[in-house]
Amino acid sequence: YLDKHRLQPDGTYRDFDNWKKGLPNDECLSSLGRHYWDVWLLMHGYETSDNHGPVDIRSALCGVIFNAITILHNIEDAELEA
Repeated sequence: YLDKHRLQPDGTYRDFDNWKKGLPNDECLSSLGRHYWDVWLLMHGYETSDNHGPVDIRSALCGVIFNAITILHNIEDAELEA
């Protein structure tokens, strides 16, 4: 999932481990919402796509999981720093 989504709309690629720099919760929440709607649409028989082309159910679910885990990680980190 992460490797497939390294390609940016401008044709450049993110570094493979770019996610390790951290992702803000607001960006993750927006992304999680988009992926949730992809899941909802696909589960109800609709097609959906993003800037990489058609979205399949596995990719959409991976997007939900990745963003949810990232938000959880950020919460855990903030609690450890407090």
